[in-house]
Amino acid sequence: SFTLARLLVLPLSSRLLPSTIAQFGTVFTVIGSCGFYRLTMHAAGFVQMYKMEDLPDQALDIRPMLLCLALVGAGSCPLYPMMLGAVRRHGDMNAKQQGLFMSSYSSGITVGMWLPGLISLPYLEIVGSTAMFMILSSHVRDFPLTERGSLAAESSTDEETDEEAA
Repeated sequence: SFTLARLLVLPLSSRLLPSTIAQFGTVFTVIGSCGFYRLTMHAAGFVQMYKMEDLPDQALDIRPMLLCLALVGAGSCPLYPMMLGAVRRHGDMNAKQQGLFMSSYSSGITVGMWLPGLISLPYLEIVGSTAMFMILSSHVRDFPLTERGSLAAESSTDEETDEEAA
């Protein structure tokens, strides 16, 4: 799913803003991680209720879990490159701030690969994807869904029309 997402992101990046692609990527990761968390909790309940030999064959169908992980992979694929593109295009950061941002971003990825050894992966996925979604959604100035100039041009045109009418 990661490679397929890369093949889809390439043509989309010529039509959509990097921040828009990053926003949709976080939505996919949240949906996938919520499904993965729910399915693993459901599977854990079955394992606790039965002995492994007595488990029904359909109790632990792994395909839905793999589908959720594929959705997480497809959603997280464009995040790193589109995040840098969005910050460069829309952000008001200088070069030093961008360097600190990307260093913290890389450190977060490293910690995210290390933490599943201490915390359960489904819980970590849902917390991490929700945090990414909330951060991007709360910083609309740096990660807008639409082009800033088009909205500003429309509002200035409306103001000029109102002034001419008066």
